[in-house]
Amino acid sequence: MLKKQNVIDLEINYVDTLPALSFVEVIINEKIKIAYDMQDGYLLGKEKTDNYIEKLDFYFKRSFNNEIHSNNKKASSIIPLGLN
Repeated sequence: MLKKQNVIDLEINYVDTLPALSFVEVIINEKIKIAYDMQDGYLLGKEKTDNYIEKLDFYFKRSFNNEIHSNNKKASSIIPLGLN
């Protein structure tokens, strides 16, 4: 809606270079990078996920587990996606 109103520039990436098919990346105004991880659980592994999160401004995770992310240096930008 904001893109249609020309309030923001929005790019949505569904590319196969993302860590898993369950990821969608959004780039707002060519600088704010957000990922939505719609996969239940943590099948990618902590190291691979943490490396990917470092490149993001915000990361929304389905089946979010605070204990897994509490020591991540970007923990404040990791946000639950959904009811968890």
